Amino acid sequence: TAAQSGSLIALAKADGLTVTLPAASATNIGIRYKFQVAVSCTSVGYVINTTGADVFLGGIYGTIANPADAVDMEFSVSTVNKTITLDATTKCGLIGGWVEVTCVSGTQWMVSGVTLGTGTIVSPFSN
Repeated sequence: TAAQSGSLIALAKADGLTVTLPAASATNIGIRYKFQVAVSCTSVGYVINTTGADVFLGGIYGTIANPADAVDMEFSVSTVNKTITLDATTKCGLIGGWVEVTCVSGTQWMVSGVTLGTGTIVSPFSN
C-alpha cells in the first residue's frame, strides 16, 4: 500500500510471489519501495506488476552470481513495460539482488536495481 512507502520488502519465498504496486497518481508521487531478494527463487519467479496503464521507466543491471562463470551482464531499460519478473536463472532472481521503484508521475514508476542470475542474462521487463 502507499502507507508502506519507504519499506524494504524481502522477497523470501523460493517458489516465487507476485507484488502489485499501488496505482501511480499525483498523490502517490514520491512513494518508494525497495525489493531485496532474500531467498533465491527456484521456480516461477518474483513478479512486480504495475496497475492499470502504469509503466516502468529506468533500468536494471543484471549479472551472473558466480564469478567463476563466463562474464555475462545486461542493462535492461524500460519505458513502456508493466511487469518485472526475476526468475531462478537468466532473469536474475538469486539472493543478493535488489530492485527499487519510485512513483514519478500519474502513470510512471522509475525503476533501478542490481540483480544476480545464471546463464545468459536477459531482460526482466515485459508487458
